[in-house]
Amino acid sequence: MRQSNLLYDMWSLSPNTYSVATKRNKIMKYKLQLLSIGLVLATIMGFGGTGFAQEQESPQARDDRMAWWREARFGMFIHWGLFSVAGGVWDGQKALPVVCSSCWLQMRLAVPADEYTALTQKFTGEHFDPTFIARLAKDAGMKYVVPIAKHHEGFCLFDSKLTDYKITNTPAKRDWIRETLDAVRAEGLHAGIYYSLLDWHHPDYPAYMRNDPKVAARPRQWDDYIRYMHEQVAELMTRYGKIDVFWPDYSTKEMSGEKWGATGLVAMIRRHQPQIIINNRLARQSETSRNPAWGMDFKTPEQHIPPTGFPGQDWETCETLNHEWGYSHFDHDWKTPTELIHQLIDTVSKGGNYLLNIGPKPDGSVPQSTIDTLHAIGGWMKVNGESIYGTTANPFPNGVPWGRCTCKHLSDGNARLYFHIFQWPWQSRIRIPSLENEVAAVWLLSDPSHPKLPFSRDPEGGTVVKLPTAEVNDYATVVAVDLRGQVHIGKTAQAASGPEKIVFRDTFDTPDTMKVNADIDLIRQARGKVASAYVGVGKTLLVSTSRQNTIVANSLKRVGPAAMEVEADFAEQIAGKNFSLSADIKYLGTNPKGWGSISLLSDKGPERDSSPMSILLKGDGSVAVSSGRAGEPVTSLFSPAQLGKMLGRPFAVGAFHNYKYVVQWDEKKNLVSFFIDGVELPLKDKTVNFGGASVRHIHFINAKDVADTDIVFDNLTLTVGP
Repeated sequence: MRQSNLLYDMWSLSPNTYSVATKRNKIMKYKLQLLSIGLVLATIMGFGGTGFAQEQESPQARDDRMAWWREARFGMFIHWGLFSVAGGVWDGQKALPVVCSSCWLQMRLAVPADEYTALTQKFTGEHFDPTFIARLAKDAGMKYVVPIAKHHEGFCLFDSKLTDYKITNTPAKRDWIRETLDAVRAEGLHAGIYYSLLDWHHPDYPAYMRNDPKVAARPRQWDDYIRYMHEQVAELMTRYGKIDVFWPDYSTKEMSGEKWGATGLVAMIRRHQPQIIINNRLARQSETSRNPAWGMDFKTPEQHIPPTGFPGQDWETCETLNHEWGYSHFDHDWKTPTELIHQLIDTVSKGGNYLLNIGPKPDGSVPQSTIDTLHAIGGWMKVNGESIYGTTANPFPNGVPWGRCTCKHLSDGNARLYFHIFQWPWQSRIRIPSLENEVAAVWLLSDPSHPKLPFSRDPEGGTVVKLPTAEVNDYATVVAVDLRGQVHIGKTAQAASGPEKIVFRDTFDTPDTMKVNADIDLIRQARGKVASAYVGVGKTLLVSTSRQNTIVANSLKRVGPAAMEVEADFAEQIAGKNFSLSADIKYLGTNPKGWGSISLLSDKGPERDSSPMSILLKGDGSVAVSSGRAGEPVTSLFSPAQLGKMLGRPFAVGAFHNYKYVVQWDEKKNLVSFFIDGVELPLKDKTVNFGGASVRHIHFINAKDVADTDIVFDNLTLTVGP
């Protein structure tokens, strides 16, 4: 009992004891007292530092603790704070790029802390309705809710006793966390808390992460910040009821693990909340397996669904409804219900959870577009939620070409497969890869009477199911298949044949708001898996890969003040094979300084791009082709006049003129061919000198700043042949 009292005393100092913003002069008075308490705790409990010996959790105990989370599969993230008031704009300037422009505004635009705090007087929250939000989450089929308690800006949305920088000191005068968690629990949902480890407001947080030049040179006491951060987490763990998920965010190379006092922090959290689930962000991804005392219950890819998930591990992807976490005054590029439902299914089919974010307005109300989208998702979940909740990953090594699959292990020892059809198949038939099991029944999940669908087995052991003539659901139709016994995959289920298409498709409204999206239908036909990288300011490129076991690396590098380049690594798909890369090249202006390029690179030589074959597309319409030979950076050069003569018509590069460019690679002959609108250009040297190495990488660059973008790659398609 005494140990518990000591722990509570340490983590619940009164506001007169420790108020960072206004009462730093009182800290030293208590340092000896805090040190004594800490030493007693360290002696009695092994608390703090790396010497903590946490009792080993048995696999069964872990499974029991994680059971509800694995059953839930779908949750709501809520980003609300002072950043919602600014909405990604400060003094008329947008905090670009669009992604994270709201939450990261203070950092990106270097807003001094004393100026940023003025937002507190505009933070009214008069239309915040926690019950409405909780019911909105429940209606969407979500099973848990994770609201922001404090984001990187340092503003607390709970009534912390350790700072004056909090919601109860704003015109809102409400404890948002308390009200939200109470409403969430009242709806039968699980309650989580997000808490940023960063703090751009705290005077002892490192100066290099702050934007206030007035305090940049002031000495800082890191131990004081860590104490403050630990005490705030303790407030959340002791004053807000049962917490099911703790979502700390995030770690860097400099700030990770014991730099945060992670062992002691997690030990304290688990003492107060023994059944809590903690993410892996108290350490960098590369360190998350090193110390189980740092939490590490689940991995957290962000705005990204890994091609194969993390087999054998718990994980959760967090995604946004547009490009932004918090409310934005200018980002109205909302994802459709179809996109989001497909993301949910894709995530669960790879064994993960899907945490979908909403960003309330400054007044606390939820944007109508968000409400409409969540209602649409909820409508689909009410019919098909069985195929999401409590399911496990797709058991087929290569998936299915027309959708996704989830699996449920039934209490009677049998298994049920759920096939989510994204693209209605030709002749209304689907083929399920070969199974050694007997198929007991097949039916549409949307039909409450469950009439059986006709099916037959083909010579390779696959199951061919006859579907209704018309698509049953606009988002995704679910076919349920009952098996005798647990799933046993047939040997031919891993077979794959025919060309593989990897498609990059963009559509755009204006050059500076270009949105790049994958062509979902073609990706699905190609058994695609989607990864993502950002290209340009406010531009997103979705890269699809064609097989589930492919390792995809998308790298991102700044090439100039605003220009970006992206390298798509398709080593597994293109190595040793012929392929064709096509793109519609759109010329948005006539600025000769604008340019774009496509390069084929090898992994040979001291640098990976030491001998590329490159096509340089200039804003004036000229095209330069290089085979990468030393001393010959350009082997062929074509002017607009020459191109027009070859095409038999003028080659125009004015606004929105576009042409089909195709690059063909013959692996065996080590030759490249280049076409514009079906006309092959006479290259001086078609041989690519890779020193015997295969093409392993494809590199795209779209240069110039966004406002003057001249070259846009549209409808990019990579077709890999046999």
